Amino acid sequence: MADTTCNSRDNESIDKLANFAKSILKSFILLTIVICVFFIKGKYLPREAGEQPTIINLILFTLLGTVLLTILGVTDMYIFNNLVLGLGIGLGVRFFE
Repeated sequence: MADTTCNSRDNESIDKLANFAKSILKSFILLTIVICVFFIKGKYLPREAGEQPTIINLILFTLLGTVLLTILGVTDMYIFNNLVLGLGIGLGVRFFE
């Protein structure tokens, strides 16, 4: 009887450690993706008001953004769904302005 109690405590501690490691990994990936998005936005989309992005820069930004969102979708589907919903709302509001 004592062996099963000890084994269940070990399993609980391993499960807690595994959940903690998953949370840390998801947070790291999310922050890395956010930093990468800001980086590619600054690199491929112009900051000046009069300057227009070239078609190559738009294509590169779209492809790299798609890859980053795909990584996010594989990592955490809940955050991905909420992010896509927010992007859709933002685009809809922008179209109505």
